[in-house]
Amino acid sequence: TMFRSALNRLRGRIHVGTDKLGNIYYEEAVKGKENKRKVEFPSNEDYDPNSIPTEWHMWLRFVRQYPPTDEEMLMNEAKRELVQIKVKELKEEEDRQQSRNTAIKSEPMSRAAREERFKQILEAGSRPQQVKRAPSQPESFEEEPVTSWTPSNSDRP
Repeated sequence: TMFRSALNRLRGRIHVGTDKLGNIYYEEAVKGKENKRKVEFPSNEDYDPNSIPTEWHMWLRFVRQYPPTDEEMLMNEAKRELVQIKVKELKEEEDRQQSRNTAIKSEPMSRAAREERFKQILEAGSRPQQVKRAPSQPESFEEEPVTSWTPSNSDRP
């Protein structure tokens, strides 16, 4: 209203913008200090601090210098909606994958399949383990002849 805008001018408040929820944003000049940034909700009954869009919240907290534009708000809203769609798709795919895994686990093995699996386990346990050589070890080596050493009297002081 006209009365409100006149009162805001007297207070030094400048109307900066309004979001799609009806929240009104002001910047108020304070002598000798940094300007104050404020939000006015459409009605005190509907006050919800979570209703402030992220871009406006960043402006209120001086994270960004300039208030968001309408184009920026629309673009970011479209991005958020796209992310929500992708999250929904990923959750659905995860649920499908989990239901497939549950179905595979819950299928009972036939008696023949259990016996075959048991034989495989027994055979694997009876096989000798092959020891792999370290790469630094030669495949084959010849033993060097052992020589003995005895101290000579000339080595003693």
